[in-house]
Amino acid sequence: MSESPRPLFVPTERIEALIRTADQQFILGKVHSQPGKRLKDEMNSDSSRFIAITDARVYDATGGHLLYETSFLLLANDHIVSVTPRSSVTGGELPWLQTPSP
Repeated sequence: MSESPRPLFVPTERIEALIRTADQQFILGKVHSQPGKRLKDEMNSDSSRFIAITDARVYDATGGHLLYETSFLLLANDHIVSVTPRSSVTGGELPWLQTPSP
């Protein structure tokens, strides 16, 4: 009896980010990128049509209404309008800028 192959583990860095989509949703979650690779390089990669996002909260166009939460989603690069690292945001009082309660 042969063992089934183990899935490949690909190490990633997780960057908490705010993502605005073409259909005007806001996503707050952790973007996965290759270690040592800049977020800009990850987004411009020709080999990847999707980015992985974990611990995602998806909000409406105003950012005031939570639509849903998910532990994992794949987002098509061509649907992304902007990506901002959460650590770069210095102000604002919208719910998606607040730290969620445990």
